[in-house]
Parts: sequence; C-alpha cells; structure tokens
Amino acid sequence: MDDNAFLSATTAHAEAAIAKLKELDLPLTAAALHVWNSYFAGDPPALVEEIDHLIADDAPITSSVCETLFEKHFGSNGEAAAVDAAFSSLGKVLAGIETDIADAHGLLVKGRDLLRLCCSPNAIRTKTAQETMQAVVRAAAHILEGEKGLRERLAVAGERLETAREGANAALADSRIDSLTKVANWKAFYGNLRSAAAEVAEKRGRLVVLMLDIDRFTTFNQRHGRANGDQLLRMIAAELQKTFGRGGFVARHGCDSFGIVLPGAETEAVVAMANAFRTAFASRKIINKATAQPLGVITLSIGVTEYRRGEALAHLMFRCRGALGLARTEGGDRVMAATAPKPGAT
Repeated sequence: MDDNAFLSATTAHAEAAIAKLKELDLPLTAAALHVWNSYFAGDPPALVEEIDHLIADDAPITSSVCETLFEKHFGSNGEAAAVDAAFSSLGKVLAGIETDIADAHGLLVKGRDLLRLCCSPNAIRTKTAQETMQAVVRAAAHILEGEKGLRERLAVAGERLETAREGANAALADSRIDSLTKVANWKAFYGNLRSAAAEVAEKRGRLVVLMLDIDRFTTFNQRHGRANGDQLLRMIAAELQKTFGRGGFVARHGCDSFGIVLPGAETEAVVAMANAFRTAFASRKIINKATAQPLGVITLSIGVTEYRRGEALAHLMFRCRGALGLARTEGGDRVMAATAPKPGAT
C-alpha cells in the first residue's frame, strides 16, 4: 500500500470515529476519539473484540465506557499496575537497606569518636589506666555492634531484595504473556517488531511479518463451546511456537489471530513454511479432549509481507492485514503475500 492509500484509509478511520461519536451523542474527547479511531482501524484486536461484544449485547456505550476502554487498552492497565507495584516493592527494600546502612554507620562513628576521646592525651592524663581501658572496650563494643548489626541487616535485606527482584521480573514478564496460550501478547509483539525494525535499519537486514487467523472461529465456538475454542487456541499457539519460534517471535495478536515477527527471513521461504503449516494443520484430527468427539477440520488464513527499511510500522501492519484479509475473502485456507513497495513508490 502506498502512502496516499494509507493516508486515505487513516482519514476514513478518523471520519468514521467522529461520525460514531455523533451517532452516540458523545462529546469528542481525546480518549473517545482514540478508542473509536482504533476500532475502525482494527487495532488493537482486543479492543475491537470488546467493542463488538458491547454492540452485540446492545450495551450502552457512554463517555465513561469510552474512558474505561481507553484506560484499559492504552493507559495504565492492571498489568502495568502490577509491574509498578512490584518495582515499588523493590524500591522500598532498597530504601530499607539504605536506612540500615545509615544506622550501622551511626554506631561505627559513635564508637570511633569514643575511641578517639578515651585515647586523647587529656583523657590519658586525667583517667586511670583501668578507666581508659574500660572506655576503649566500650568504644570497641559500639564498633563491633555496628559491624555485626550491619552484617545481619544486610543478610536479611539481601533475601528481601532477591524476593522483590524476582517479583518485579515476574510481573514484568507476565505483562507480556497471553494468559490463555502462554505465548507473547500483542503488546510484546509490537515491542519486538519495533526492535526488529530498528535492527534492520541499522544492519540492513531483512524482516518478514506473518499474521494468521483461524477460519470461522466464531462458528466453531458457537458449535463446540468456548472450552474447545480455548483448547484450539492453545494447540495452534504451541504448534506455531514449534514451527516458527526458533528464529521468530510468536504472539497472540487478537481473539483468534496470531502474529509472528521473523527477522532475517525471506518472504518466499516464509510463505513456503506457512503453507506447510496450514496444510499440516488442516489434516489434523481435532477432538474434544473430554469426550473424544471429533470437532471437524480446522483451516487457517495467513498473510505475509516483508518490511521495507525506513517505512512506518503502521504501513507494514496495514499491508500484512490486507494480505490476511484477502486470504479470508478468497475463502480461507490459504496463504497470501503482499509485496513491499519499493522506496519512493507511490
């Protein structure tokens, strides 16, 4: 897709968002505009799915609902809050260590000052040898107490620090993992895509993106139930990880879609791999684990495109989604590749 086509599509999304807010009789706030513009652009898929459910249930969509959707999908959501809480705990442990060191340092300084005082020429002249020795012992006791206390506090603090560090790392990792399929989520997908594109820009390598949809997944869920739908998603995620995970980054991109970032790959090779994956999966016998009942044949639609160095990632994803959409409109169970435009092409 060239820049003019992309600009036209972006303008259409914005106009549709404004029209929708007028239809709902809602104020044109930044949050509401962002939510509906993203909805009509089809990204992120989780937002699209949630709004579709609201529309299907005939639920009222108010300004408050728009604010909630914005906060959930673009703001500081629960995952971010969990990460913040974990790192806050880590910060508190570090602050505690700083306090412990300060306390121990105070005892050491006190002992040092006492030692200097009792060993001063004036003290030696005015005190007996026994009094001087007692003062030295007291000073040494302060120093030893400070050293021992610091050692003990640092040992405890070290354990607390390790626990807090593990919690922070776990929270950070969880915020990038899809809870159902255990592969990366769409946020991690875009983070990885940005990093891969930056590396291509620096090293002049190649980068291919693949998007996959399960054909007629909604019908499958309605016919066989959500539990079997979840089982199918987990199965596809696991197989994608086996096939593409060694050199690529596999993520769940939406309700029934997956995205894969493949640095260093060539379009032709990825299309061949995708076709082999699609064919193999269509030949699998999908059964209900609980009842052993056959669940029918599952087919997949796949879109593939290659990154053009320097292009906006929005262009790349728009082109990849276009290839995926074409695969679906052509009847599904196929792989379609979109050619990246040459630099300067319009």
